[in-house]
Amino acid sequence: MKPPYTKFTLGFLTVLLLTPFTLSAISQPNTPAQEPEHHDHEDEGPLAEAMEQVKDNMRALRKTLGDPAKAAEGMEYAKGMRIAILEGMPFCPDAPANLSELEQVKWRVDFQRKLLAVADDTLRLELALAEGNQEDAKAIYKSLGGIKKEGHDTYDPDEE
Repeated sequence: MKPPYTKFTLGFLTVLLLTPFTLSAISQPNTPAQEPEHHDHEDEGPLAEAMEQVKDNMRALRKTLGDPAKAAEGMEYAKGMRIAILEGMPFCPDAPANLSELEQVKWRVDFQRKLLAVADDTLRLELALAEGNQEDAKAIYKSLGGIKKEGHDTYDPDEE
């Protein structure tokens, strides 16, 4: 007795079932140059998640500072901060509505530059810890707290 479905029929049914998924992928082209969505003050979303990771790593890092035996652990927290900062970089909070188009671009670029500066400070912090320079590490950590406050005052003034 022959099976009710031949190879051709099974292949045809597979193509038929997968066609909607294929058409959906074709109709939504992959455009990496497309700007990610902006997220104004929100407690969720990619930027909030990234900044939460920065905060968690920063708190954990604070507990390792001053103890040379915990330098490697502190370096991992600095690296975790940097990774989270770079992941959040594309998700700039919305610029104030009264800004011109040029000022909105400057707003976004300034936000991204500040995050790059913070990422650079995490590199400096990691290096200070690797060199055993706890005093420099503490000073860099303290400056990161100031940068955090300044960034929140500018980009998320309703927080706290």
